[in-house]
Amino acid sequence: MAFTKVHPRFGCSSGTNISHKRVRNHLFTPHILKPTRITHHSATLIDNIFFNSLNYHTISGNLITDISDHLPNFLIIDKLSSLPKKFCIYKRDYSILNETDLINEMTSVNWEDIFQDSSDVNYIFDSFYSTVTSIINKHTPLRKLSKREIKFRSKPWITHAIKTSIKTKNKLFKIQLASRNLYDDVFKYKSYRNKLSKL
Repeated sequence: MAFTKVHPRFGCSSGTNISHKRVRNHLFTPHILKPTRITHHSATLIDNIFFNSLNYHTISGNLITDISDHLPNFLIIDKLSSLPKKFCIYKRDYSILNETDLINEMTSVNWEDIFQDSSDVNYIFDSFYSTVTSIINKHTPLRKLSKREIKFRSKPWITHAIKTSIKTKNKLFKIQLASRNLYDDVFKYKSYRNKLSKL
């Protein structure tokens, strides 16, 4: 799904507001995050691609070309279940995050020493970016997701409680396979399985 994003300064018609509401209600998320119309005096994001499936890994961006005054957008879609074996997805590990320590380290940075009185905008930005990234990586390091975690990321409705219930169901299944008290254990397994499938 693609449409032009209206700049809030110019207001929106009632029809546009309804369209935006419908997009949000159906969990569509924007995949174009960089400016799509760039001039000598401005850079604005006025074109976008929206997509709402969580079963796919997506790569998106703009093509740098002068084919028109707007940069063309693209969205590449790969189903998570069919990704190459060597494909890796990383996410930040917030389990060790101490927000106070992170804030304290950020505020203690001496930017004058880092920027070294440079007037080079590119150097200043690179220095800023590398410093902030280093601090963030220290407090919320990137962790490689396992194949199992990637699979569950495509099914966000499966909560931790449901995962625990699935483990219990699998345990009951194994018990009834090896059971001598076949009736009782099969009944327990099937009852639990049927309740779980209705969640």
